[in-house]
Amino acid sequence: MNRSSLRLPIAQLIALTSLHFIVDAFAGMPSVLLPNIRESFALTLTQGVAIIVILDISCNAFQILTGHLRSKSTKPLFMQIGLLLASLVTLVFLVPQSNAFYILCIIFLLAGFGIAISHPESFRAVHAIEKIPATIATSVFITAGFLGFSSGGYIASIITQRFGATAIVWLLFMVIPPILFLHLTKVKLATDSHKNTQANLPLRDVYPFWIILVMSLPITVSSTTLVRLLPSRLAEIGFDVGFAGKSVLLYGIGSAAGSLIWAQLAHKKGELITTSILMLIGTPFLVLYLTNLDSAQAIWLLMISGFFASSTYSFIVTMGKKATGLKLGQRMGFLIGGAWGFASLVLLALSKPAEIYGIEKILAAVPFGFGCASVIGLVLFYKTTKR
Repeated sequence: MNRSSLRLPIAQLIALTSLHFIVDAFAGMPSVLLPNIRESFALTLTQGVAIIVILDISCNAFQILTGHLRSKSTKPLFMQIGLLLASLVTLVFLVPQSNAFYILCIIFLLAGFGIAISHPESFRAVHAIEKIPATIATSVFITAGFLGFSSGGYIASIITQRFGATAIVWLLFMVIPPILFLHLTKVKLATDSHKNTQANLPLRDVYPFWIILVMSLPITVSSTTLVRLLPSRLAEIGFDVGFAGKSVLLYGIGSAAGSLIWAQLAHKKGELITTSILMLIGTPFLVLYLTNLDSAQAIWLLMISGFFASSTYSFIVTMGKKATGLKLGQRMGFLIGGAWGFASLVLLALSKPAEIYGIEKILAAVPFGFGCASVIGLVLFYKTTKR
């Protein structure tokens, strides 16, 4: 393939990945900063989890409600607006002490709405990129989200440690580069009538959409519970906010690296079997990490578990793109919104038991979700192969 013909597709993918990185960076900041937020505003664990869940539910539920909007439009709009709204999380430590909890709820609700409207449109833009295999483009794009979510908390924790909590407002300026990149690369959106120019893509892993959605749920519940509660548990056993940020960052790096490295294997062998086996391999590493949480060296086990287990969600999304049922924007809304919104509701339900019985009890059940999804995938693969 002519290299010059790849320049624009690659530039468009870079623009979209930079936007995804920064949007998800804003989403990842609150969980790492939760101990600081609770201390600053005298919030209980349940209240602290509640404001994060409001962010999560908002950014997921609104994806379902808005995913079908502008379905015939090819020019991006929600991505830029969403990015600006998502940046509101940087204002969290400027909130006055009076009625702080309710003001924080409003800020996180608006930020979540911004994150919500940017995601389905971003995925439509990725699907419109030509001359780059869908599995690879999707993996690169989702990798940016993994890195953004995990890096956001780490960056915010470092700034907080060095310059004080209110200094994270400087991160507002991160919105400028991706908005410029989108304009310069003339990114377009895919529509349901958009022709797939990659006629040589394998047609494996084409299932009814509801099966893919069911398989995604235990993955999102485990991932959300782990990332949102882990920093608070690390603070309880004596680790500082910087180490908590580093832990989430390494988990994200492992997930991102795995998503890229396993993309070719998934493209050749099929997303379903690749996803199922990788989660099966990664689950024991997560068990080992959680049983050795008080050791600083155990952080590498967390990274390895991310490399295998949580790196697979990009392949779930790729299967969702090829699945039958609903419109493309709706399928993306459910997988990137609905599944993670469901996980947020589960997290909210777990917040009170975590406060009563201890966060460690809740985290101990996290590996079960990845194992459950792996079993669902293997059974589905076996049945369809046999048929």
